[in-house]
Amino acid sequence: MTGFVYYTILRRMIKNYHSQGYEIVSSKHPDYPDDIHHLLQGYRPDLLACRNGAYIICDVETIETLKLRETVRNLYLLSNCSYSLHVAVPSSCYEQARSVASLNNIEVLHWWKLLV
Repeated sequence: MTGFVYYTILRRMIKNYHSQGYEIVSSKHPDYPDDIHHLLQGYRPDLLACRNGAYIICDVETIETLKLRETVRNLYLLSNCSYSLHVAVPSSCYEQARSVASLNNIEVLHWWKLLV
């Protein structure tokens, strides 16, 4: 179930960012920021969207991944880098995600809660 939920949200987020004029960039893309691997200590975010030189990092989480220590660590790294952090979660775990972020001093610029 987690894989289905994760990939459904990921596809929706890609479509959403494209509709807003963002380009999704991968690590092989010429616009991929050189410093991101260092800033994130090797962690690869789920989505990196670019528009007019501005970057958004979007991470997709599910009820299962929110419970992982590694997830908290990665979200903390993402929230403390120089890029805007968006987090997309199923609406059913939105409150839990906000609580995890608050308890761990994770700053999220924008929350996306989606029905899956």
